[in-house]
Amino acid sequence: MKVAALISGGKDSCYNLMQCIAAGHTIEALANLCPRDVDELDSYMYQSVGHQGLSLYSEALGLPLYQREIEGTSLNTRSIYYTPTDGDERLNLVCLAYMWRRDQSELLQEIIDTGIEAVLVKVAAIGLVPKKHLGKSVREMQPYLHNLNKKYDINVCGEGGEYETFTLDCPLFKKRITIEDSEIIETPGDVGYLKFKSLKLVEKEKDESGSVEKESLSHIKMEDHLKDILELEGNPQIKIGHEFLSSEEVLENENEITPVEKSHSLGNECSWASSEASSVKEALSNIASHLKSSGRSLQDIVSITMLVKDMKNYSHYNKEYNQFFDINPPTRTCVQIGDLIFIAGMIGMIPMSLQIVNESVETQARLAYRHIGRILPVISAKATIKSVVQ
Repeated sequence: MKVAALISGGKDSCYNLMQCIAAGHTIEALANLCPRDVDELDSYMYQSVGHQGLSLYSEALGLPLYQREIEGTSLNTRSIYYTPTDGDERLNLVCLAYMWRRDQSELLQEIIDTGIEAVLVKVAAIGLVPKKHLGKSVREMQPYLHNLNKKYDINVCGEGGEYETFTLDCPLFKKRITIEDSEIIETPGDVGYLKFKSLKLVEKEKDESGSVEKESLSHIKMEDHLKDILELEGNPQIKIGHEFLSSEEVLENENEITPVEKSHSLGNECSWASSEASSVKEALSNIASHLKSSGRSLQDIVSITMLVKDMKNYSHYNKEYNQFFDINPPTRTCVQIGDLIFIAGMIGMIPMSLQIVNESVETQARLAYRHIGRILPVISAKATIKSVVQ
């Protein structure tokens, strides 16, 4: 999908732009709302500080910028929070908000590790001092922000208005922005912002950016940045191992391997019978029927996974289970779970393009995990990637 990126110059809109590209969208232009005749609006609605540098931001990305002045004012009337102005119209736009409801500490780490270099250009929270912290990088401030979170429960990403940032460089920039001259403006209540007096674009080395050799950001392919984003995104407990045997290792150990001519997998065999024993009997009977239709039997099974609601009834399950197997039964795993959610078709595919990523098995697996992680909370508010049992 061709999209316009609503940017403020801060780290979050920049990272969301990278996520759009990773999802297969094409960025056609940049858009921004800026204040009229002032450096910034003290607004909790959106960032306006640093808007003077967006022309260089646009040039660094190689995309056109459409900038309009803010004419409306916020007004709390309990029914509407905006004063309508002449020329207002509903655009029926589709919003792509890839960072919505993300864990803030994890998100901040991703933004830093992905290569976004942003500096604080406004502070408005306890513990943040204009003359001390303005101009410092987010990477430099990260440990201190976590300390403030523990002490005062501030949002480490600044989503509560604690601070604002301006992006000087990211993997998508063709050129780096440098601050030549600036001034710290302080306002009452330990609030202050950084006023840009002079900014400059500096050429980057070709290996510093995946987009340096591109004519326009519109032509950057999703694969250019997908892998780095996926490696940093998602639950930190998820680890994709590298325990695959090489072809040489397989040949070295071929005498220890028992070949299997053909294998089958049966899954999602459920039973809603009235009792535990009846459920096991019904499920195994259905499996036996499926196997028989393909010329096999229960004795050909090598492994079974049983998902049960209450392990206290294990003896009932086991008694019925033993009626179906004699000596040399298959290996069995029995897991107690709550309500079941079945999710199928989670593969390394880009939703917008319906294309499988042309990357490693690891990258495809991470993308599939990301799909699962985003679908689960929609189905159940309490479900997370940790809820997956098989």
